[in-house]
Amino acid sequence: MPERRYTYRKYADRGWYIAVEFEPSRSPKFEKVVKMARKHPNHIEIVAPDGRIVYRNIYRREHLKLFWELFNMISGWKNVKIYIKGKEVPVYRVWMEIYREFQGESDVDFGDFWF
Repeated sequence: MPERRYTYRKYADRGWYIAVEFEPSRSPKFEKVVKMARKHPNHIEIVAPDGRIVYRNIYRREHLKLFWELFNMISGWKNVKIYIKGKEVPVYRVWMEIYREFQGESDVDFGDFWF
């Protein structure tokens, strides 16, 4: 019997990024938030298999200020998901995870998300 050879994909390091996903909300700010998100870099609107619309923005380090603008408006909504380097992070841990990643670096915008 011939020997099987397995090939594995190499890990693709995409660098540091943070992704924000949110769904329609009853918030009076919803239309304003969607308008803002559409102006931000790497915005996409996805139709999920069940028909839901998911709004997604991906931010790099140099766009953290824009991330904080959006995050501060949606962080209290139910259907918000945040991913840092592909790993889902609870909303209440976002600031700490960003700080942990960039601590000691003076050119990083940590936003106004300090309680």
